Amino acid sequence: MGLFENWKVSGITTDAAKASKPFYDLAVIIETEDFYIPKEAVLIGAQIFLKMHRSFDLYFNNRMKNEKTEAIKFLVAFASYAMGKDMMHWDWQQVRHQSQGIYGSMEESPEDFKLYNLPMINRFSIEVKEFISNN
Repeated sequence: MGLFENWKVSGITTDAAKASKPFYDLAVIIETEDFYIPKEAVLIGAQIFLKMHRSFDLYFNNRMKNEKTEAIKFLVAFASYAMGKDMMHWDWQQVRHQSQGIYGSMEESPEDFKLYNLPMINRFSIEVKEFISNN
């Protein structure tokens, strides 16, 4: 990956990480069942998460280049969600750092990414779908 591409990805992950708290909140609420923010807002965040996952799938599985930016944003949402699942303190800079590592893994070693990250990504999306169905 060239320098320009690194800068572009860094900008996307920075902006998305700063806006990723709703996905952290979604995971915390799914884990604790404590709606500390309005249920409607959480459900909207859940639907956005699934829509972003579809874009990620189109990019990762079909290499649809026009979905790359949305796929990167999904990896940021995934990192924020994972932070909420682990009940860690939300920190956009840590979300950015994690998502950049996940992106690097996806691009540099897709077979390892499929083996280690994809099952967790799919499991989280199933949890979000179930959450929407139950609420």
